Amino acid sequence: MMVDFNINNNLISSLSIKERLDVFKINNHFIKDEKNNIEQWKKGKSLINNNSFLTMLKNQNISESEFNYSIKNLDDRDKEELFNELKKKDWYNTFLDIIKSIEKEDIEFSKNTIDLSYAFKPFLIYFYRDINEYIKKLNTIKISNEAANELINSLANILIKCSQKTLVIELHEFKKNDILVGDTPKDRLDYFLKANFSDLDQILKFYNKYPTLSRLLVIKTMNFIINIKEALKRLDTDFDEIEKELEFHTDSKVIKKLNCGQGDSHQKGRSVLQIIFENDKSLIYKPKNLNIAKKYYEFLEWFNKNSNLLDLPINKGFYKDKYTFEKFIEYKGCTDERQIENYYKRFGEIISIAYFLCGNDFHFENIIAHGEYPYL
Repeated sequence: MMVDFNINNNLISSLSIKERLDVFKINNHFIKDEKNNIEQWKKGKSLINNNSFLTMLKNQNISESEFNYSIKNLDDRDKEELFNELKKKDWYNTFLDIIKSIEKEDIEFSKNTIDLSYAFKPFLIYFYRDINEYIKKLNTIKISNEAANELINSLANILIKCSQKTLVIELHEFKKNDILVGDTPKDRLDYFLKANFSDLDQILKFYNKYPTLSRLLVIKTMNFIINIKEALKRLDTDFDEIEKELEFHTDSKVIKKLNCGQGDSHQKGRSVLQIIFENDKSLIYKPKNLNIAKKYYEFLEWFNKNSNLLDLPINKGFYKDKYTFEKFIEYKGCTDERQIENYYKRFGEIISIAYFLCGNDFHFENIIAHGEYPYL
């Protein structure tokens, strides 16, 4: 399908001030030493004060005059130049692919399954088709339908979190204008979703209204696809070595569940992934270099041999330059007072070692209590 020019025209608003300025400079615009647009811009509601505004300009190496010019009202020449820049962006071309790939039946509502994810059906459908094609190419591991569906839910949650304030604003407008229909809150939410996202024209109207949000949604979808493929490829390639190194033996190489976002996200949305196989054995995938953890466990091995104190637990890891696989350690309670006493003695040992090694990020979410053994 063709994307309406007004959509493209509005999406240029998603370009950052720095991106706009770079386009204007390349096209030899004459930038006057004026601040009239800034004064008008500052009258709008904002959490930015003058100090943070000046700091932002300094960090981006932009003068006030350049900022002033970049937020001016755009004429046809400006729009054409900015649109030419927009067409070079990977996210924009992915957005077009997402829209073009959607069929009418893809966005028809099912009365029994309406939820907030309907606002993002084009992105979820695009991801589902893309990841299913990729799964077919894996040589060693297999991905169950349950695991694939779990990935869709994970992406939906990411997109909802990114968009929730915008959806609340739109829902409030419906309420304020007294156009919500339904006897219960669920009925009224269903009506709102149907009114805004029941066909492609309505969906495009929403994305057109919020171009920066559209850009964020596409980028988050792109990053999620890249990161999941990256994790699956690494597991598929290294699986035999991982089994050997971690002494991790599973009768089945079918993954029944993939739990995303098990820790903080870094580097374009990369986060910890729990991989659960059909026999319920689990691996933890961490998309970063953890050689420091390897050295830490090597130190614990030395400590256990030489301290004459209670032994500290060591979790085996498969370490690479850009990622790590570890055995999953489950939370487990103590069975008697002796175990509780030993747990806190070991906890004290870990605190002392962390202090000695100048450790940080040492909080309860990074401690796993496994019986009488605390894992850091």
